[in-house]
Formats: sequence, C-alpha cells, structure tokens
Amino acid sequence: MAIDKHEPSTSGRALAMVASSELDKTNPSTGDGTIFYPSGNIAVIVCKQPGGQIITFFSDSKSSEILASFNAQGVGFVYYPTGKPWLVVTEAGYTLSDKKGNVVDRGKFPRVSSEVITLEASPNLTVHFTNRQNIVAAFRAADCTREWQCGEAPRRVEGPYTSKVVGAQLGGKLELDVGAIRQRQQAMGSVYVPPGPHAVETERPGVGSLKKALRRMDPTCALASTVTELRTLDSRLSQIDTLGLGTSRVLYGTARSASAGALLGGLSGSLPSPAGSSGRLEDYGSPELSKTQQRFANALKPVEPKYKARCGP
Repeated sequence: MAIDKHEPSTSGRALAMVASSELDKTNPSTGDGTIFYPSGNIAVIVCKQPGGQIITFFSDSKSSEILASFNAQGVGFVYYPTGKPWLVVTEAGYTLSDKKGNVVDRGKFPRVSSEVITLEASPNLTVHFTNRQNIVAAFRAADCTREWQCGEAPRRVEGPYTSKVVGAQLGGKLELDVGAIRQRQQAMGSVYVPPGPHAVETERPGVGSLKKALRRMDPTCALASTVTELRTLDSRLSQIDTLGLGTSRVLYGTARSASAGALLGGLSGSLPSPAGSSGRLEDYGSPELSKTQQRFANALKPVEPKYKARCGP
C-alpha cells in the first residue's frame, strides 16, 4: 500500500484510451465489453447498468480470480492476490486491511483526508482511491492501456425542466409549472446567476453589507460621485426644520434659520441674508395659505377653555 498525489482527469468515465488494441473488445460508443490478457484469459469485463457501469477486473490465471469490482455508485472492493479483502467501499464508508486480513484503517464518507491511496492489485492493475466519487483503476497489458473512473457517477437529483410541463399550446409551445420551478430555485439557489457582493463582503446579507461594499469601491467610478452627492444632500436635509425659531407662530414649509435673530428680522420686514455664519439655510418666510388651508389650520387650533368665576356658595 502506498500513498501518492495521483490526480486523474475527470473528463469522463473512461479516462484514457490509447490506439486500438487487439486485446480490447469493448464497444467504442457505449464502453461495455471485454478486455483480454495476451494469454487469452479475461482481464476486464465492463457491463452497463442503469446510471452507469459495473467494472470487474480478473487475474491472469486459469481460475481468473476477481481482483476488483465497482458499480456505478462507487461501491466495491479490491482483493489481494490471495483472495483476502484489501479495500472495501460501501455507501457509508470504507475499510483498509493488511495481507493477513486485519483492518488497519477505516472511515466514513465524506472522507476527511484527500490523500490518494494506491493499491497495486497485480502487475497489470493499479487502483487509486480518494473517496467514493474518485476511484481510478489503471490497467496495462501489452499494447493495451486503459483507465476508468470507477467512482460514483454524477447524476441529476431531479428531472430536467421539461418534467414540469403541465400542458401544451397550439404550435407546440409548452406550459410549465413556473411556481414549482421558482420554489426549486429558491430552495437550491440558481446555478446561472453569480452570487452578489454580499456573498463575499459580509458573513450574512443585511445591515452593513452596503457600507462595506462602498468602502472598497473605486473612488474614480461614476457610482462613487453619485454616492457622494447623495451624502451631501442627506446632510443638508438633516438641517431642515419646519418650526420657526424664537416665535410661537408655526411656519409652514420653511427652512431652518441660521439664528432666531435672523428669523425675527425677516418677520419684521428686513431682508435676511441667504446664509448665516453657520452656513445653514435662512428662513424665507411662510407661503401664503389658501382659504381652504386656512380653515383647516384654524380647525386644528386647540380650543381654550373658558372659566367662570363662582361668587360664593
């Protein structure tokens, strides 16, 4: 048993194939069939099954002992030439044994370690095990060299979008169950739309994510100038006060005055300066109310109670 850094390709179930060999009798289109040793003994049998293939490897002997076998779910085993189990893979986990049959390593899936375990089952067969999804078997005999990905074959959990068809219109246009499709996208997340800035800016989306994104924004971009203008406007709006200073009269629609003196000067007839020493907006008086607005304002005035003096009992 050895551990190395073998990194197989993931381009397909049959990972590598050299020029056609007389020993290789597999179907080029489907991949199933038989491979022989130069002696004429059966070396590999590939059988199709729903969802993938079953691949079985044999020894080069008259009895053709089974060396390894894996199904489409990545479940299988590798034996020593003596017939004792070496690697056993189930859906739940795996066990690794020595030549005496004693278990020396076991684990559950998903496997924590990413190191590749290399098993040389025979001079012709080498198996590289990483996890149940990545099991590579390499076979070499004379001019025949092949590699198979014996791990769990990827498969769709649900059917394609056409499985959500509820009807058809004239001309062949399909009517889809859009509600079910949207529920699935919300539950699983869309695979077509990249995640937004909140996915990398903050641990969780919500309050604070926008401020953090703006801090990292390029100050020369157009959006930065827009944000600066909005901040300036927000600062000016925070200074607006609709109540007059230094007077009990309600000023409808007025801006904040620089001081109570400037407001009183404006009410007495003098022209107030556009801006005070503090830089705040001056008051320019109250707008003239219409008759309807005046009646409504008078109706809102509190009624002062009238008291009558009582003279004696």
